[in-house]
Amino acid sequence: QPDHFRLNSRVAMNSVPDPEDTPNTKKLLASLGYYDIPDYGITDTPDTFMYEGVWNFQRANGLRHDSVMN
Repeated sequence: QPDHFRLNSRVAMNSVPDPEDTPNTKKLLASLGYYDIPDYGITDTPDTFMYEGVWNFQRANGLRHDSVMN
């Protein structure tokens, strides 16, 4: 897992993430066990499973669980 993770823009259901942020977020969540990569692979389209993964990561780590990453 990476020592740090930097986003280019906000990742949230009500915003459009930077095109690189979605696949990077999915890869990071998958490496941490919070995102199951579908059979068709990782896409640059945000999906419900990605936001659920963010929420579950936040909850498991005592963070505010709102599915938003800044």
